[in-house]
Order: sequence, then structure tokens, then C-alpha cells
Amino acid sequence: MAHLYYDSGLIGAPIKPGKTLTLTGEEARHAVTVARLRAGEQVYLGDTDGRIATVQVTKVLPGKNPLFHAEVLSVRTVTKHPVELVLAQALVKGGRDEMAVQQSTEFGVNQILPWRAQRSVVQWQDCAKVDKMLTKWQKITREASKQSLRARVPKVHKLHSPKQLAQLAADEHTLVLVLDPWQNLRLSNELVGLGEAGLKHYSRIVFAIGPEGGITESELQLFADHGARAVTVGETVLRSASAAAAALAVCNLALGVW
Repeated sequence: MAHLYYDSGLIGAPIKPGKTLTLTGEEARHAVTVARLRAGEQVYLGDTDGRIATVQVTKVLPGKNPLFHAEVLSVRTVTKHPVELVLAQALVKGGRDEMAVQQSTEFGVNQILPWRAQRSVVQWQDCAKVDKMLTKWQKITREASKQSLRARVPKVHKLHSPKQLAQLAADEHTLVLVLDPWQNLRLSNELVGLGEAGLKHYSRIVFAIGPEGGITESELQLFADHGARAVTVGETVLRSASAAAAALAVCNLALGVW
């Protein structure tokens, strides 16, 4: 299987068969030094915004600042689904929130909103720590997108408070689903009840995942007051690291993506 490398500098640039592209920077370093790319190999180059080109490497220049040249063989543009899937992931200790970000990227999420829940053990009040966390999450989405051969890399947004997250549900075209294992309404029944046509009324579906100790009653009430719906995935209690992937799998099936 060919490897995928990203160059966001290609966004908006013409990419046609026969054109020669040059990849530099960290992506080129990984390709040349780690993956040991050689002339004659075929790989993919993506612009992170929907286009992926199949290219043939024509020249590899190792050294302190490695790079490679490649000829474009073909280009495909992946059309955006009309409904964007959004993960609102609470901060969780032990790297489980990072695992959720990785898995949800593999399962097709389009945007990621970290939020600071009342029961989050990790709070990250320091702005420098928040910026570091957001940078790390964005790197995780990029690497997971490459592994999955995704044409677009999910965007990681700023840290949200419970109130900011709840306010998203006020938009009539945004469906906010709060995952809570103690609810009676199942996610699958909610999505099937709306149907594929009903779901397409929304431009965004947001899955709010809580921290280790769960979402508090006051937070659930806050979300409900703004129009969010609390649902459960099933009878078993899922950890924060796996709840998002499970919800996205159900949603992808309901939307006809899978």
C-alpha cells in the first residue's frame, strides 16, 4: 500500500497529471529518512483539504534538509459529506482523550472540540498547557488521517466550557447528542428514528463525550435546556477512549456512509 504525505501548501494550487511536485520539510524528512523513499516508487500526496494525487517519485535528495520530486500521475477530489461529524471530547487523564481523538479520526470525524467538564481530572487552566495540548491533538489527527489515507484532516478547535458546548445545540441545523450510559434512549434508535433523510436536515452532528466520572446532572440539564439530546450507546458502559468511535460507527451506518 502506498504511503500518504501531506503538503497544505498545495491547497488551491493547480495539480494536474504531468506536473512535478516537490515535498520538503518534516513530511519529506519522514519519507526520505524514515520510510527510505526511493525514485520510481508511487506514493500519495494530499493537500489536507480534499485532494489526493497519485505521484511517482522522480528524484530523492537526502541530507540535512531532505526533499523529493515527484510527477503527478492522477488526481482525485473527495467530496465532503453534507453532514459534518464533530467530536466534543472531555479532557481525560492517562492519554485516553488522545486515544479517542485518534480513533475518531480513523472513524471519519470532521472536527474536534475539547471541553473542560466539571468532573475532568485534567483541567489545563494554564494557557500554555492548553496550547500544547491542542497542538498535540492536531498532530494526532494528522498522523491518524495519513494512516487512514484521508483526504481531509480534522480541525481541532479551542477548548470549550460546558456552556459553550451547550450553546451549539441552539442552532437548528446542529444536532448535539450527549453520550451518557444511564439514559434510556439508545443512540441507534434516535438515529434510525430520524432516518437518513432526517439526519441530512442537520449540517453538523456533535457527539459530546464526558470524562472518567461521567457528565454531571447539572451539565446534562444545561445541555437539555439548549436542545441537546442525551443518549446511550448500549447496555454496557464504555470508556471515554472508545465511546466516540462506537457512536461514530453507528452514525456512519445511519448516514449511509458505511
